[in-house]
Amino acid sequence: AQLRQFEAEASAVRAELDALGAAAEASASLGLSAERAEAAVPSERRQLLEYQLEIIERSMPDERGVLPGPGDLQMAAGGELSIKTDGVANMWGLISSNFDTIGGFSFAPIRPAGAEVS
Repeated sequence: AQLRQFEAEASAVRAELDALGAAAEASASLGLSAERAEAAVPSERRQLLEYQLEIIERSMPDERGVLPGPGDLQMAAGGELSIKTDGVANMWGLISSNFDTIGGFSFAPIRPAGAEVS
């Protein structure tokens, strides 16, 4: 249920980003100056949506999917562990954010006792 909620939220954010992109293209096609086009489609909102989408996508399982756990719990079948490293070089995230991958993981379903390995 939680996964579906995140997928729906990601779809909504993508739709809003697409709408902002279409509005920016429409402003440019009308021959508006860069300042007026920026006023029509604020880049702060676009940047916030892009950041929000990045967070949602990073928190969702990758193409390996999910495994059922106890109760309603679902576990990622695999992924990467990353840490955010901001410092002087990128002005503590002002210029960009650095994510260093420190490793990967994968899980497989537990075989029932007595099951043969193929």
